[in-house]
Amino acid sequence: MDFLKIKTLQAYAESLEQMPHEPKALLEEMHNGVTRFFRDEEAFRAWGQRFFEKNNGLPLRIWSVGCSTGEEAYSLAILLQELSLTRAKIFATDIHGPSILSARRGVYSAAVAQGISAARLQRFFRYEPQTGCYRVQKVIRNMLVFSEHDIMKDPPLCSMDGICCRNLLIYLNGEAQKKLILLFHYALRPQGILFLGSSESTGDFGDLFQVLDRKQRLYQRKESTNLATSQRFLEYLPDLHQYKDIQDMQ
Repeated sequence: MDFLKIKTLQAYAESLEQMPHEPKALLEEMHNGVTRFFRDEEAFRAWGQRFFEKNNGLPLRIWSVGCSTGEEAYSLAILLQELSLTRAKIFATDIHGPSILSARRGVYSAAVAQGISAARLQRFFRYEPQTGCYRVQKVIRNMLVFSEHDIMKDPPLCSMDGICCRNLLIYLNGEAQKKLILLFHYALRPQGILFLGSSESTGDFGDLFQVLDRKQRLYQRKESTNLATSQRFLEYLPDLHQYKDIQDMQ
């Protein structure tokens, strides 16, 4: 409003209808894309260990929600590669189209070297001297599918072995948080693992998720026969039968 020299909210609301490019500009200003590789590395190790312990040789399907420019999603892939869990596909989504385009490229400035070990840089990245940037190796990029997706409006992915959604719930109000926790329960396979941020939890949904590691925010999906929970599903997710499978992304 200050940039456009508009003094009232009502006048700005009208400008959103009159100026075709203003809604997109507003979204860009509000978008928070703060992320980095292996943010809270101890939590990542705990997450990977859970999959390593329950490994049955079957392919893993992981959903990285709110992946921004890809650092977190690539971190998941690198960790699985280190654990020899190579039969995995990570579906990384974000509402912000430019961030998804950047994530698909898998190219990062030299600053990433400050947060990644020399061994990981050598194994999983290729330094490009002409640009001074690091490119994620193809073996890791091939583990990921990036797609623009609005978690609050678009159909969720399903049959997931794990969902990583870190530091997104803290930006949502209570009702939106409840909707996403129910959605994650729906999207996960039985005993699937939910990985949240350090300040997040499943809240009042103890009947839907078992705490695996409270400190590292790891939760396991469990079945619920609670009638009240079923009613909440109908309230927040009335059109589950219309939701599409992950095949639509490939």
